[in-house]
Amino acid sequence: DYDKAMADSKASGKPVFAFLTRSYAVCGFCQQFEQGTLSEAAFPEWAKDYVLFCHVTSHVDGEPHPNLMAELGGRGYPDLVFLDAEGKLLVRHQGPRTLAALTVSGAKAKALLDARVKAMKGDKSAGFEVLLSEIDAGSVKDEDLESRLAAFGDLTPEQKAKLSPVMATREFRLLAKGMNTRDPASVQEIGRKCAEMKAAGRIPQGDQDSGMFWECITSYAESQHDAVLYEEALKVLEAHFGSVPQLQQLFATRKAKLAAMKSAAGPKAGGE
Repeated sequence: DYDKAMADSKASGKPVFAFLTRSYAVCGFCQQFEQGTLSEAAFPEWAKDYVLFCHVTSHVDGEPHPNLMAELGGRGYPDLVFLDAEGKLLVRHQGPRTLAALTVSGAKAKALLDARVKAMKGDKSAGFEVLLSEIDAGSVKDEDLESRLAAFGDLTPEQKAKLSPVMATREFRLLAKGMNTRDPASVQEIGRKCAEMKAAGRIPQGDQDSGMFWECITSYAESQHDAVLYEEALKVLEAHFGSVPQLQQLFATRKAKLAAMKSAAGPKAGGE
């Protein structure tokens, strides 16, 4: 129950760990998470630090919070998120859905709650961390962003380094909103803009956003017969997702495509 989870979070001070899944179609990754991490003997002990909440999206009329995942900015199932007692996003878990990886994301959520308390007491460093998290969560309006950043004055090199990937992620998400994934031309155009971002050093963070970012670049590179760019994108994707069993055939196909692109382009495409 959503309302009970929020009430329990408020009473206990613990963040909510939410597992968002679906019932209207098979979700293989959801099943793997349920049969794997959620079934581990260590999970009940891990869960003591959080309020647990599971939301199942269905096509049943009258379902409570039917658009919860979209409202939280999720784009695919399962969506694993840590929320505060108001239901606002603290951290979206990205990467392996293992207990060890979830522990890292959970620690970030707890640290953010602590930072909020410090920020309320006037700690500007903590306030900057809170702002970064809010930008990443998409809760800062465009018209407010400049003034909120200006409140911190001249940023330190460390703060600039932290802000850069967050802003790149924000920029990419805005691009992705206008993309029609069923239209190759649309994907390639977004890929062209992503390639420009990459050239300028603006790279999104997080497996979900960076994965889609490099996928778009792959599509664009293929359309331009650019073997060098295609290979760069493929290497990044393989580094992040190459161990996923379901993607082995995809990567094999893309490696064959890269070889064909290099062959067609001649020696320069191979970096010689």
